[in-house]
Amino acid sequence: KRLTKVDDGGNKLTIDGQQVPSSKLINFPYGAVASLEAATKTVTVDPRLPEDINGIRNEWVNAADVNAEEKTNKELVDDGTAQALTAEEITELKKQGLQGDAIMQQIVSNSATFEAKTSFSQHKYLKKKSKKYTPVVQILPTTIQNLCEVYSHQGKLDRIHELRPDTIALLLHRANVRAGTRVLVVDTTLGIVAAAVAERLGGHGSMLVAHAKPNVPLESMHHLNLGDDIWSALHAAPLDDVRELLEGTLTPPDGAPAVAPAPAADTDEPAAGAPAAAPTVAPHRPDVGRHQGRSFHRMTLGPLAEWLREGCDCLVMAMYATPADLLVELSGAVRPSGSVAVYNPCLQLLANCHDKCCVGARSPLVRAQLSQNWAREYQVLPNRTHPVMKNQDMSGWILAGFRRAEAQGGTQHGLLAMATSTPSAPFPSVPGGPAAETTHAPPQQPSSNPATEPQEAHQADGKRLRSQ
Repeated sequence: KRLTKVDDGGNKLTIDGQQVPSSKLINFPYGAVASLEAATKTVTVDPRLPEDINGIRNEWVNAADVNAEEKTNKELVDDGTAQALTAEEITELKKQGLQGDAIMQQIVSNSATFEAKTSFSQHKYLKKKSKKYTPVVQILPTTIQNLCEVYSHQGKLDRIHELRPDTIALLLHRANVRAGTRVLVVDTTLGIVAAAVAERLGGHGSMLVAHAKPNVPLESMHHLNLGDDIWSALHAAPLDDVRELLEGTLTPPDGAPAVAPAPAADTDEPAAGAPAAAPTVAPHRPDVGRHQGRSFHRMTLGPLAEWLREGCDCLVMAMYATPADLLVELSGAVRPSGSVAVYNPCLQLLANCHDKCCVGARSPLVRAQLSQNWAREYQVLPNRTHPVMKNQDMSGWILAGFRRAEAQGGTQHGLLAMATSTPSAPFPSVPGGPAAETTHAPPQQPSSNPATEPQEAHQADGKRLRSQ
């Protein structure tokens, strides 16, 4: 699988070894198989399904006959002399206009050992030759699953941190991402996690992407063909600004403008909602404005501080290096009982985050869990169902938990400080231990009998020791 942009801009794709403009695939339905006529170089839709082309459907239909056959391959010797046609002769047949099934018939008829092969061997032989001489192109939509497979085939697993589609689904599930929520995302996986979150929101809610680089490295967002209503709910801000605002070391200026969208490529009009006299537009970035109407809304300090002050429902992090201090700071933007989910391919980094953020009475997260999912693809064919030999077994680890209502001893710091009307009971000074219940005995009234005062005082001290 590979990505190809289908437009009138001159992009080309390869079909049966020939370069054709991608614009010829416009208006083709998803799932259709495109075939190329060598004589006219016209791209048409093959009415057959992929299962019919590679022979899988016929193999299932003839499964009963396969079980009854008595052929074996023990007498066959693969010495390269069974095929009478040479590669030059096959190329000459293609120049004469033969393609598809016609070439396959010529290859089969000139094979001296094809009829003696078992049905399994015949199917593998036809599949191998069809990939070489009659390749087909199937048009697929750009979904999260297809993007993961494309990055895997292109050798970009390290850039997406070895993410699989099922791992992304588990990450969104643990973060409780749904339509209508406010989500804070930190993504360094080419934007594939941010794209999944945006697709899940569907334009209902708000997503803030905190990026560590000067640009927003989210190329996967532009591959999903998201609508303008979804793009309108996406915002971006530097990660350093988010951290400083949460810590309280950065103060937003007074009268800061609202969120200013980046200008489109062919217009110089001011952003909507900006003052007409002195329009304030966020600085233009190379990756913003490439698609008209489809770019992140860059937040200035004023709107960013207001967004963080309101808090978010979910925090989703997918970083190769996940420091525990960063998780503690960003969890301060999550509302009480909000969900936090962190993905990392390394277990030890998440274990450190768990020890610092999820253990102890003052930890910002509760009910934290470290989990990992495992998946394996299977080949399902008659009498040949087995796991695929080449498979991406391990993906990564996910640390998920919930935001404590009164973290850091009852108050939060920075922008999100919450005032408590009554002071909470002091926590015991036991590192990493659970919070013990502390009860206070009512004040003892002075006894009228001096003889019983020492005994009553001793009993009161015993009660306090037991309560502590």
